[in-house]
Amino acid sequence: LSRAPRVLPVDPDRGPAPALACGRAVLARGDVLVWFPEGRRSRTGAMAPFLPGVGVLMAGSRCAVVPAWIEGSFR
Repeated sequence: LSRAPRVLPVDPDRGPAPALACGRAVLARGDVLVWFPEGRRSRTGAMAPFLPGVGVLMAGSRCAVVPAWIEGSFR
């Protein structure tokens, strides 16, 4: 199912290197990348602290960044 919209699930327990490499490749192709900086869904609905991965991608890329908030996704 994730192949049709080109969703690339990331295993947060494997460490950041594979996810960052995949993100860099997507940006290098000029494709759009949606990155959730918390790393995983919250069990309570509270926002988790941001992980540094999105900052690393932004620092190494000349891509435009559009921050967004998705309201009500927990419900």
